[in-house]
Amino acid sequence: MTAQGDGRGARARRVSRRGAGLLALVVVSAWALLWVGVRAAPSPPAGTAGTPWLASALEDLARGRTESAIGKLRLARWNAPDDPEAPILLAWVHGSRGEWDQAAELGASLPLESMDPSSRLAAQGLLAMAYHATGRLPMAARAYGALLEQAPAAVLALEGLGELALAAARDEQQGARLSQAWPASPAPASSEAWRATAEAHLRDAIARAPDRVDLYVLLASSLMESDRWDEAEELLRQALRVDFRAARVHFSLGQVYEHRGDRQAAISAYRRALEADPSFTPALLRLERLEPSRSDG
Repeated sequence: MTAQGDGRGARARRVSRRGAGLLALVVVSAWALLWVGVRAAPSPPAGTAGTPWLASALEDLARGRTESAIGKLRLARWNAPDDPEAPILLAWVHGSRGEWDQAAELGASLPLESMDPSSRLAAQGLLAMAYHATGRLPMAARAYGALLEQAPAAVLALEGLGELALAAARDEQQGARLSQAWPASPAPASSEAWRATAEAHLRDAIARAPDRVDLYVLLASSLMESDRWDEAEELLRQALRVDFRAARVHFSLGQVYEHRGDRQAAISAYRRALEADPSFTPALLRLERLEPSRSDG
């Protein structure tokens, strides 16, 4: 596999973790909207022929019957082609499964300008994540920017723009690509400016979603890359107060300790990462390097 393919795969996995978590919220929100709609209009108006299929699909999703839900969402879309709810939810389901090409195709087919504000926000968030996961980073930047313009507190957009700006800080070519599509003008003009932009967005995201430990880890990675190890450690300790069982937080702390030359503290942190998640390969690899007898045994 090429380095480009590896990068796209890692990026898709990161975005998929967000998509999987957000799918539950989308399902709950859709159930609430459907319940309100049924209570407000006992006799469904014209154009809601897909509602029974949508309701049944939502029940399937709640019970983990994803394949059945996908079929019913397709039927809902076919029966009510002008209703965006089914294709939006179908696209989110594809995204939660890592099928971001399908999600992007569905999202791009939606008539954003004619949609109601809540549906438009959901569709724009979906498109941003799909473009991001599939490596279409300038398009992702525009979509995150459109989402943030309508919803300035949208953590999804703040996180996405923070991650894109961090990619630009790390890679001059990415910075050149993103500068043409960056939603704020003027776009950052140096790696230091990109990093400052990334960190500002990520700090804003943490302030609005303090329970999201992955945001702390992402920001800490930027701090470590710019040799601000004490700041990174403090941030990661804040993350542990949110979730002490977060493997990625313990792993990042291990990196801090290893950089300082505190081998035993690093080993302890990597061990805690594996205790939290025995399948967390990066921690296992670090331990094998720091403890040669571990791999021999």
